[in-house]
Parts: sequence; structure tokens; C-alpha cells
Amino acid sequence: MRKKTKNLSKAEYRACHQQALLAEMKLQLSHTNCVLIIDFSENYSCKYTSETQSVHFSASRSQVTMHTAVLYYRTTEAEAELQCKSFCTVSDNLRHYPAAIWVHLKPVLYFVAKNVPAMESINIRSDGLTTQYRNKYNFAIFAQLGSITKFKKATWNFTESGYCKRPADGIGGSVKHQLDHVVSLGRHITNAQVVFTALSSQSVNSTDMYIITDSNIADTDEQFAASNDSREQ
Repeated sequence: MRKKTKNLSKAEYRACHQQALLAEMKLQLSHTNCVLIIDFSENYSCKYTSETQSVHFSASRSQVTMHTAVLYYRTTEAEAELQCKSFCTVSDNLRHYPAAIWVHLKPVLYFVAKNVPAMESINIRSDGLTTQYRNKYNFAIFAQLGSITKFKKATWNFTESGYCKRPADGIGGSVKHQLDHVVSLGRHITNAQVVFTALSSQSVNSTDMYIITDSNIADTDEQFAASNDSREQ
């Protein structure tokens, strides 16, 4: 029991320290650097306005992947004001591996390139799951970020497990709440395309929505696999 308490205290200290550093980093942001917090939200289970018992209790119910992101930045026009923009990408592809991660990140990177052209550096923050973000395949792609964007500098920080992702978690919860509201109005939510269409048409949704297809992920997988093979040769 004493050992568990000691480990919990260490985790709490690391989480508080990371949160304090994040707050300080956001205060010091200029129009040339930004902070991006990302996370995979729990997959959304598709719903119908009315369901048979077999569907309601079925473990094979269709699911939709949701990847959420919150971007903190400043622009040259409003140097003193911190901007915050939220994103949610949806896909029928349920794999959360590196190639898929970078397809989910592309809309965010394009947003930065278009709206903040003077941006030079980015700090990405996520959890440290080895099946998703913290592995050599993800960093092999991360090392090529300069060829995808105009960033001159990029860093990636892993947060303490279960902490410091609240902004991204909030986006996922908000999106799912809006989808449940759509279902209550009599509309079926059956796949990622329906999710994208339903939320993109809602004026109350301030989160930028994007849809990711299997072909998008496959193309990126082949692109970086070929690039890694050429470097190894």
C-alpha cells in the first residue's frame, strides 16, 4: 500500500509539473510557435433512433474513430490574444497506428499553414501509448515533418498517463453529445460519413470536422514505407 501511494504521489507531481509548464508555454506563445494537444477519443458506437434487442446488446455494433486536437496559437494581427481552435477527424478505419495518426493530423497542419503562415515551430503533446504515439514508427514520420510543412522546429511531449489531455477529451465528449442529440431528433448515425455530414451542418458546432477514408490512410502508409525503405538502402 505504501509503495502504491508513493507511485501515485510521483505521478501526481509529474502531472502538476507538466500542467504548469503547459500554462507557462501558452502565455509565452508568439505568432511563430504553437501548442497542439491531441488524443484519440473513445470510438463512437453508431446508434439508431429505434433498435431491436439484438442490435442494442450486440458487440458487433459499428464504430467510428474520433481523433481530437486543440491548437493554441497567436496571430500577427492579435499578438496579445491567445487563440484556441478545436478539431475532430472521424473515420471508419479503427486502427490507431502511426500512418493513421498523421492522416488525422494533416487537416490541423494545413490549417496552421493557411492561417498562420509565419509559424515556425510546434509543440505536440499527447499520451504515451506505445501502440499509438510513443514508438519508432511514429517518430520516423515525425522526423520528416519538415518535408510536410514549413516548420523549422518541432517537439513532442508525452503527458503523465490519465492527465493533461482535458482539452482534447472535452472535444470528444462534446462531439458525442451532439451526435446523441442528432439521434434523439430521429436520425440514424451509421458511419463516419453520416457523422461528418450531421455535425458539419450544425451551426452550433465550433469544432472543425474532417473525414478520413481508408484510401487516405493507405496512401500515407505506402508513402512513408517507401521513404523509409529508400533511406535504409
